[in-house]
Amino acid sequence: MRAGRGPLVVTGHGLWATSAPDSVLQIGHLPAGDLPALCGAATLVGYASRHEGFGLPPVEAMACGAPVVSTPVPAVVEVVGSGAATIAPGDVDGLTATLRELLDDDARRAALAERGRAAVTALSWEHTARGTVDVYRSLGLHA
Repeated sequence: MRAGRGPLVVTGHGLWATSAPDSVLQIGHLPAGDLPALCGAATLVGYASRHEGFGLPPVEAMACGAPVVSTPVPAVVEVVGSGAATIAPGDVDGLTATLRELLDDDARRAALAERGRAAVTALSWEHTARGTVDVYRSLGLHA
């Protein structure tokens, strides 16, 4: 069964191109409070970052139950694990092929969404705090 074809909605700003086809709905930056509803309603979420500090947007999308395709920048890979499909930054052909494959395969898309939800459950603020303390201690700093 093939996924319904809704509009391609792009938020934020483009990193790989200066223009998009007329069929793409570009809505710019959204308030953070609007993103869970958008991600929760999405058939698929793409996150095309070249540099990332933590990877919170794909984690939030996975927590909303959306299957995620992202670039494998280190911070994102560390937090999403196998919960997202990845494509190289700037690889428009790879991105297009991956998106088409996932949009055409409900079972594969559902499996990716489930892996995303599982990856998110492994994350917690407590785990993050303990990891941060461990790094400080490894540097000889004590709390």
